[in-house]
Amino acid sequence: MARTALIQHGYRWVRDTGEDSVFVRSIEGRQPVLLLVYVDDFQIVGERELAVVAHHHVAGLFGASQQ
Repeated sequence: MARTALIQHGYRWVRDTGEDSVFVRSIEGRQPVLLLVYVDDFQIVGERELAVVAHHHVAGLFGASQQ
């Protein structure tokens, strides 16, 4: 399950949003990265440098292509 994999890799599930698909990854001294997971896609919001790192990380976890 995506939720389990993301939690195991440092993402925190945000439960009080009314959605099951919102995660945050905090990095000390930086703004957190927000991750929204859909059935077959994901969106990442945050500082560009951190968002790019998170994108590669999440894509690698789920075998997504870099297209």
